[in-house]
Amino acid sequence: MPSRRYGILAVCLALLLAPLIATAGSSGRILVLSGDAWIERDGENLRVKRDALVREGDVIVTGPGAKAQWWLEDDSIYTLGSNSRLKVEEFKLYRGAEQQKSGLGRIALNLLKGGFRTITGFIGSRNRSAYSVRTPVATMGIRGTDYTSILLEPDEIKGLAPGLYVRVATGAVEISNPNGTLQVGAGEIGFVPVGGGAPRLVIDAPTILLAFFWEDEFQFGVDFFLELDVDIRIEPERPASPS
Repeated sequence: MPSRRYGILAVCLALLLAPLIATAGSSGRILVLSGDAWIERDGENLRVKRDALVREGDVIVTGPGAKAQWWLEDDSIYTLGSNSRLKVEEFKLYRGAEQQKSGLGRIALNLLKGGFRTITGFIGSRNRSAYSVRTPVATMGIRGTDYTSILLEPDEIKGLAPGLYVRVATGAVEISNPNGTLQVGAGEIGFVPVGGGAPRLVIDAPTILLAFFWEDEFQFGVDFFLELDVDIRIEPERPASPS
């Protein structure tokens, strides 16, 4: 009789903890790194190395000429260009059947500086309302997408106005701010100027802008996909062995 009672208690405890287990520990891993990069986490600046974990709340920062590429557990992939800052404001996977009734998880990013490219995973592909990217000038939502977003500062590239540029390779991106909403489809580039203004399409994009989107820092190379081909499941960090 006691063993049966303990078994029932264990089942009840597991059910109570299921929502916590479902969202705790969702993370990703840095697979390719070139140049200097670090992660701002809990008030510390942590030097990034290959295989470093990426977690909710992290701000990933790259230095001049650097790029960092990583994978998240929803199978989305990212490449962050040089002199950039991107915050993972929210990343949760819903692993329990009850939670999955409302979706597979949530992703919220905040592009603070520079640029990044991403190919979305199953969260963004299956539930567009569960995925968002904030920037200083607009918010973006997606529909199963491969896209690149770049924040240009004044005089960063001669001949290009400062603001947010979004190039969509596949799928679609919705750019919104208080002045309007714009759907950017495959092969198109959207733009939001610094200091206000409605999102608009870039017609007859200048060569210098197109070339910027094709810079190496926004491309996934063979080395990255070779890393994706190995077992990159996230394992819990083990405590140090006693001496």
